[in-house]
Amino acid sequence: MILWKAYFWFCVFNLVVNLVSGFLSDVQIIDAINWAALSFGLVGLRGYVFQIKYFSESFWKYFFTAFLLWSIAYLVLLWSGLPSQDQSMLVASIYGVLFAVLIPQFIALYRYGVKSKKSE
Repeated sequence: MILWKAYFWFCVFNLVVNLVSGFLSDVQIIDAINWAALSFGLVGLRGYVFQIKYFSESFWKYFFTAFLLWSIAYLVLLWSGLPSQDQSMLVASIYGVLFAVLIPQFIALYRYGVKSKKSE
């Protein structure tokens, strides 16, 4: 569980850095939606890692699906907003790494919802 705790704090740090850098540039509605999704995702991750129950079981069931779909859509929207000369293999690789960093959170949110469901 120590790796999960380290991952949780990495995600907290990542969100704080994302918020600070966002406020130093132009904030768009897509960024605000992403911050809200990441914040709720952190609540679920914290619940899973520290074995704390937040919200209802059905909330996490639906949130997991929405969070996964949003994460994919967000990266696609960012990619499609880039000028064509910036859509390089390097940028695509960076987006791939960003998605890969979220995979443990997807796993945790899924397990959190399933675990919550079994405890009824």
